[in-house]
Amino acid sequence: MFNNIGALATRRPRLLLLAAVVFIAPGSVRGSGVESRLGAGGVTDPEAESSLVAAAVEEHVPQAAPDVVLLVTAPEDVAAPGVAVPVPATTAEER
Repeated sequence: MFNNIGALATRRPRLLLLAAVVFIAPGSVRGSGVESRLGAGGVTDPEAESSLVAAAVEEHVPQAAPDVVLLVTAPEDVAAPGVAVPVPATTAEER
């Protein structure tokens, strides 16, 4: 197939160019007003993991948008004193 297109391009380059213009021009004219009707983002899945994490962070830390989310795992409950104490020290080290 590509051999045939290459042969056509070398035998009749003007015909190939004309066919390309005839094919592309109507699409360009038809699509010229699309940009003004398209939105710039704002489409997020509320059930996506990133959306759920953002909602949880906003609920627990409403005063600031975080730059980093720290994931802590521990064998006991994360609210236990042995786990909750090192977290501020860890975040201070990262700054």
